[in-house]
Amino acid sequence: MFTVCSLSLKEALLLLGRNLPNQARTRDNLQRRPPMACFAGPLGGRWRTWVGLDEGRVRGLLSVRPRTGPRAWEVAYLSMAPEEEALALLQEPGLVLAERGAERLFLRLPAESPLLDLARRVSFVPYGEEDLFLAPTPLPSPPPLPLRPRSPHDDQQLFQLYSLLVPPQIRQAEGMSLQEWRESQERWGTERVWEKERRAQGWLRLEKKGGRGSLEVLATPEGLEGLLGYALRRLRGGGPFLCFAFPFQEELERLLVAYGFRKVGENTLLVKELVARARQPAFIPARA
Repeated sequence: MFTVCSLSLKEALLLLGRNLPNQARTRDNLQRRPPMACFAGPLGGRWRTWVGLDEGRVRGLLSVRPRTGPRAWEVAYLSMAPEEEALALLQEPGLVLAERGAERLFLRLPAESPLLDLARRVSFVPYGEEDLFLAPTPLPSPPPLPLRPRSPHDDQQLFQLYSLLVPPQIRQAEGMSLQEWRESQERWGTERVWEKERRAQGWLRLEKKGGRGSLEVLATPEGLEGLLGYALRRLRGGGPFLCFAFPFQEELERLLVAYGFRKVGENTLLVKELVARARQPAFIPARA
């Protein structure tokens, strides 16, 4: 009989070192083995993990973690065969997180993933597509723009830049208000801002681990090439490099190809709106 339960130390020890392919995608985690954070839940870590058990044997693993704020979470690790049993594993985190005040749960899957249909059946809604571009070796880079580190004071201007450049369907899923948008942002190691006339006109996010690099660029057309140049210089000395781009960013995708990147895949972005279960009324006998 298939059951879903929170990860305990017993299952964590059984899973350590196992090669479990991750069918979910995040900006910083494309590896095949679950990171140690998956197993830290029983010890008080930020991640929460559930396992699917069949007669005591682990048949599925799902881990979630908060994004920037406590009301927006994402599926960070998912390893499960695309069978009916996966429905219960996909459903459980939303039920638990809603009780704790979370409002949205994000999931990114490869566009060809067989789990997409199952995710839709448990109320995950597709809201956008994402293209993946890869450059295997360091590239000659265009002249960089002068960028500065992002600060908390940039939130309002970056939200305005995001609202200007990103289509409504994506903004509705990720947050139409400043607070919703802020909490739904994914965590990056390095963030840089390009200003022109005292206004944020470009936003660059980078991650570099073990020589591998990933980046994301959001900018007005005149700043795209300079931000890409800054990123390639910053990531120099490693490889491969992976860039995430939306199909509506046609000029960015053209520049990526011009500087040696090639498109290697597509992701589907999904979100699930979380609603806490209504509590049953409790009747208390009246005192005489």
